[in-house]
Amino acid sequence: MKTKLKVILLILIVLVFCLVLFACNEPNTNGRIDNGGTEEPLPEDEFDNTKMDYTVAYGSDPQQKMDIHLPHSLDKMTSDAYVAIFLGDDGMSETSTVKSDENIEALTDALIQNGSSRFTAVVVKYRTDKTVDNMLSDIRNAIKFLRDNRATYRVDLNKAGIMGYSFGGYLAMLYAYKETNSPIPIELVVGQSIFTDPTDPSFYPFSTDANAELSDEEEIIKQNRLALVSKLAGRSTDNPITMSDIADIIAKTGSVYDSLVEISPEKYFKTTSPMVHLYHGINDTLYDIQIVQNFATNRSTRVKLFEFNAGHDDLANDESKMEEATEALKNYMESVFIMS
Repeated sequence: MKTKLKVILLILIVLVFCLVLFACNEPNTNGRIDNGGTEEPLPEDEFDNTKMDYTVAYGSDPQQKMDIHLPHSLDKMTSDAYVAIFLGDDGMSETSTVKSDENIEALTDALIQNGSSRFTAVVVKYRTDKTVDNMLSDIRNAIKFLRDNRATYRVDLNKAGIMGYSFGGYLAMLYAYKETNSPIPIELVVGQSIFTDPTDPSFYPFSTDANAELSDEEEIIKQNRLALVSKLAGRSTDNPITMSDIADIIAKTGSVYDSLVEISPEKYFKTTSPMVHLYHGINDTLYDIQIVQNFATNRSTRVKLFEFNAGHDDLANDESKMEEATEALKNYMESVFIMS
């Protein structure tokens, strides 16, 4: 299974983003860059196939860090290397643990182990104990760090791409849609098993009657939604979302609904928004595929939905759909990043 994940996630990133190119100063090769003490090398057993690994602090909070994995072939490259930005599924956690995410690790490892690779993987960690707006600010500041240190990291400032899994995919899309003045322009988003609109009634496939008897699956989804909406709405543990609030969201009324509209990618979509490729399982019980189907409807020129015969986290099992999706992504990448 992990081998399949490597192949799939490799393709995801290789075909997903074109971001930062390298062509200026030669980085140090001792695992550390003199940048005011803000960088530290990753453990030696992390991403063994990378040329150089760095953990960079882009802010003062301990969670405001990102891992930068330079391509193995950096010394031999005569042109710039693209950078892919990854966001982990950390938004529902108390601490950011994206580096331990097996999907992200397998993808970055597979991406840069190829000696001919022209990609640098950047894994951004963000403050998970803050609001969604704070998380978006963290992503912006991380990208700004790359822009401001372009001489050190040899970063191209023309185009960027961003991808994420689950909550991280939601953040990636929201950032790309809402942040129209990103330090590096976002050209492409790839989201795997994500939710796209927390105001969509189909996001709440259970009775809002507090006394209703729910199946085990419905109860799991209900608890997930209560916790998720509490996070999205910026509610504290002392003032959590209630079933009455959920009923208001479904009815599209009330203060909680209004707050969710402000952080829904739906609100910020334009015909000029970045291209989005969505990978979703038709058997996903956590985020029903109807949510992304509704989102993709009437946006076919800017949103491509690939429906897998899989659940929330086993898209790798549908090999034929993965081949179709990655071929489409490859063609788009070549036309926008390579040929342009």
